[in-house]
Amino acid sequence: MNLTIRGYEAIRLIAQAFTAAHAFSITLLIAPLALTPLTIIKIVKHSKKDGRLRFTTALGCLVFLISLAVSRILFSIFDFVLTEFDPSLYYTQPALSVYKAANLSLVVGGSFLVYTMDAHLFQLKAKGAPAYAFITAAVLVVLVPVSTMMEFSRLSVLDAMVRLAWFASVIVVSFIHGGKNQPARLASFLVAFGFLAYFIGTSLSNVFVSLAFGTVIAYLVSSIVQVSGLFLCAAGFFAYPINPQPRIKETAQKETAAGMASDALSAPSPGHRFCSSCGKPFPPEADVQFCQHCGAKMPN
Repeated sequence: MNLTIRGYEAIRLIAQAFTAAHAFSITLLIAPLALTPLTIIKIVKHSKKDGRLRFTTALGCLVFLISLAVSRILFSIFDFVLTEFDPSLYYTQPALSVYKAANLSLVVGGSFLVYTMDAHLFQLKAKGAPAYAFITAAVLVVLVPVSTMMEFSRLSVLDAMVRLAWFASVIVVSFIHGGKNQPARLASFLVAFGFLAYFIGTSLSNVFVSLAFGTVIAYLVSSIVQVSGLFLCAAGFFAYPINPQPRIKETAQKETAAGMASDALSAPSPGHRFCSSCGKPFPPEADVQFCQHCGAKMPN
């Protein structure tokens, strides 16, 4: 009997410690790790087809998911171990360094995703410049000195701006690419809507939503929306074709072939006579006595 009571007491203490914030953090840690096999399968398919590892969207998604998991671990250490949600400790060491490392991990993974999308979808037409810009901005934000709560708040705003910029770039690029290329249209839209949902989900866990609807509901809804967004993203990257622009290439080949055929038809045969006035060939019909281009009389 005493063992049973002690068991119930232990469960009650664990339940009290396992708050909504803990559940939120664990969910967002497990979700990206659970989706990594999907992207690994796609990477293996690409490698078998090409015989080498390429910078594909699936590879970018894999690195992003891993960086997201690492970032989530660091944020959990920052929240639950180092600060225990006490704002007065946010700008102290080592909490500040862990916070900066968490944001840097997230942006580096996202920047690699942007680079692979540029390489896979547009053959590096942007020369990787957006990815380099995001990494540079993230490093500069890390180097910003922080010694007060006001400065930490400014740092948080800068981090949010960098994350918003690459979120927006991935969403816009996905919509543009999907709108132009039929083979990758569904995959592009899945990625775009997935990142849009994930970004909205991250906004639902802020203090204002928690005060309005309660911490448990805010974290629950935020977790569901973010995990749903991650699932859509992973599904979209898995659905991307290996060559996302085959129909464009086929169309170009058909147009080239049609142009060559047209040139062959319009090219004069060796027996043609040429107009002495405009220099163009006369048609082969024998009953034509005047040039159809300038009206000059055919020579006898």
